[in-house]
Amino acid sequence: MNGTANSDTSQIYLFLLTVFSLLSPATSSRRALFGGHVSLLAFVGFVATGIRDIAPLALYAHDREVSHEWIIWARLAVLGLIGLVLPTMTNRRYRPVNAEVISLLIFRIC
Repeated sequence: MNGTANSDTSQIYLFLLTVFSLLSPATSSRRALFGGHVSLLAFVGFVATGIRDIAPLALYAHDREVSHEWIIWARLAVLGLIGLVLPTMTNRRYRPVNAEVISLLIFRIC
């Protein structure tokens, strides 16, 4: 089994998780679970792509005639967007705190 079959399988898995996340109701906890899982797997893919493809380009002498170099950068950009940028910019669900407990903690400190 070569590396592309594993990559294709993980891309299909990420696609299905994204579809399930979009199809689940907005108030469902499944949506947050699927979305978090997609973000985590995309971040892992981002790190793995960086280590596997980008680090050798930066560390070792090589010829610059790499025919698939644009695919590497495109994959890294998409994984970085999904795994780094979007999770930091998405709104989190507000969970109110019990005001009485907070006021007791504040009065104990003062």
